[in-house]
Amino acid sequence: MNYFYSQQGEDIYIYNNFINKIVPDGTFIELGAVDGVIYSNTKFFEDKLKFSGTLIEPTNQYANLIQNRPNCNCYNVAVNYTNEKVKFLGNFATAGLVPWMKNLKIFGIQIHKNIMLMENLFAKLSKKAI
Repeated sequence: MNYFYSQQGEDIYIYNNFINKIVPDGTFIELGAVDGVIYSNTKFFEDKLKFSGTLIEPTNQYANLIQNRPNCNCYNVAVNYTNEKVKFLGNFATAGLVPWMKNLKIFGIQIHKNIMLMENLFAKLSKKAI
């Protein structure tokens, strides 16, 4: 049975090279969590090593994400370094802010998403850890 989910083996690499045991209070954050299962870099750590964490998904896959990963803190926002509404291009696992997706416009529809500043995300997560 396959316990790993990452698209390019990121979860296996992290497990083999950095975290290969249960770590008390292990945490993670995943930006672009899709549905929480497909291509997930964190599901293995939640399922097998009992980590907890935060998942960010700005596309309509968020509805599946909150069903598939109910024990995680899930946010339906895009993360950016500026606090403004942005154009976001998304379709399943191929998604991102429009300036970074110029050559991939055939992959999705443009939507406008509210932004959570990275610093605000970290502040929110720090408060939950206290």
